[in-house]
Amino acid sequence: MAKTKAEKITSIDEEIRQLTNKKKWLIHEQKEQERKDRTNRLYKRMGLFESLVPRHDTVGRGTIQDIP
Repeated sequence: MAKTKAEKITSIDEEIRQLTNKKKWLIHEQKEQERKDRTNRLYKRMGLFESLVPRHDTVGRGTIQDIP
């Protein structure tokens, strides 16, 4: 069944709309993954920092003043 030019145009417009929405969704997923990765890096760095530095509630004023 042959399509008329108007039907072809409508079909192509629908494809464009679908691809545009797919592109938007992929960009959204990419940004969400970047946020998750950034958060994960921050947690890892803070964990490393906390493992190297003693907790602030265990270090009192006297301890700091005793350091020569």
